[in-house]
Amino acid sequence: MTLQRGRSFTPRDVEGAPRVALVNEKLARQFYAGDNAIGKQIRIANKDKAMPWMTIVGIVKDTRHVGPLRDAMLEIHVPYPQYRS
Repeated sequence: MTLQRGRSFTPRDVEGAPRVALVNEKLARQFYAGDNAIGKQIRIANKDKAMPWMTIVGIVKDTRHVGPLRDAMLEIHVPYPQYRS
């Protein structure tokens, strides 16, 4: 992941610390168009369960996982120590 703005994860982003996330440029454009996504709250949710709210601390470059002809997908990255709890 190439950091575009904000910060990356640090050793302080552990279980019990305030929850943080990195999002990709596509997600930032789609949900925070014309605004700065850094500092905003976000969470991952589906019909059965929702993760706790996280603060966006950085924006990473879009990655095309499927190939160069497919658009990037929306991505949220969380530090592993915070994800497991």
